[in-house]
Amino acid sequence: MRINGSNEQGLVKFVAIIFVLILILSLFRVNVRGQEEDTVQSALAANLELIWSGIKSLWGNYVKPFVVHTWDEYVIPFLTGAFLDGLREKQEERSNLPDDSATGTPPALETATSS
Repeated sequence: MRINGSNEQGLVKFVAIIFVLILILSLFRVNVRGQEEDTVQSALAANLELIWSGIKSLWGNYVKPFVVHTWDEYVIPFLTGAFLDGLREKQEERSNLPDDSATGTPPALETATSS
């Protein structure tokens, strides 16, 4: 299906076409569930209710777990700086500076000051 010379077929276009088709069916008082309604407004309300329940189901079952996991595992640590803790530990392990934790001064300075 080529539209305007483009070979791209998008999910957004598909969803928009389905939505427009449901609106057109509502104009003919057809409920998507297969029932004929008394008025256009009742058919539209029933069809939009069906669409909304589908969106909530998709969000709750498929999208929300991915978003929550990504938020908790990547975004929050990035915003709080927690992801840098591992880098700080690696930097301290690879440091070329000698560490004398008892006096807080490098051993080279201790020998020069004690003589």
